[in-house]
Amino acid sequence: MAFCVDRRKYPPSFVYKSRQLLRSCASTGKFNIVNLVHFGVACWRGGLCLNDTLIRCTASFRNPKTSASDIARCTRDDNEPRASYAVLMTFKYFAYGSNMLSTRLLARCKSAERLCVAQARGFRVEFSKKSKDGSGKATLARAASAHCTEGVLFEIDISERDALDRFEEVGIGYDRIDDFRVETDAGPVVATTYMAKTNVRSLRPYDWYLALVIAGAVEHSICNSYVEILRANDYVPDPVQDRLTRGAGVIALQAAGYPDFRALLGVSTSGAAILTGGS
Repeated sequence: MAFCVDRRKYPPSFVYKSRQLLRSCASTGKFNIVNLVHFGVACWRGGLCLNDTLIRCTASFRNPKTSASDIARCTRDDNEPRASYAVLMTFKYFAYGSNMLSTRLLARCKSAERLCVAQARGFRVEFSKKSKDGSGKATLARAASAHCTEGVLFEIDISERDALDRFEEVGIGYDRIDDFRVETDAGPVVATTYMAKTNVRSLRPYDWYLALVIAGAVEHSICNSYVEILRANDYVPDPVQDRLTRGAGVIALQAAGYPDFRALLGVSTSGAAILTGGS
């Protein structure tokens, strides 16, 4: 969802003033309701039609925050042919770890909507990001171009990105990458994702965490072969059964229809191997 100024329809002076207004918003890193009103007035004075989409955006406005880098991408001066400049109301998020599971992500970002399955070529998923609990969490590591990490593309309100940053411990555990390229059936997409600041390849995920990742892949019908790649990762039992993060993970799994998450790891309650996976 975006507010656009079409360079092909409106005079250069109006586009320039609109761009300057957006840049002034970028200086604070926020696009709040006051700036929205100013931008709307500027559009009205410039003859820009406030269509139904813009009206719906205004009616549902919830003080989203747009980073300076977001606005800079939409207002840069270069020779690239760009039809419009936009202020982002949502962002695309590429999930490849536990956030692939909808019940997990929706507990963190209520506005998240699935768009499609996507692939990150030239990357492989590793469980080498060191967590506070001492286990390994999912991250992406560069690999040969033949490698491909499967994931899910979501669209999320920009107002919830700060919350997602906190869950991902941006600046401490993960770095947020806002120009990450993924491939979809409809073509390439630039999205936001998170990658570990440092990798410790001797780490192993806890059983419940690996189950979350597998459950997400199964939910979105990612191919069996990739599910088996995930299931082939070594894992360890969580020694703290009442850990809060374990409890939240188990709740997400139960809400997704897995009363016993061990089934996702290929082990039944009795200890016999079983088979599950996407089609």
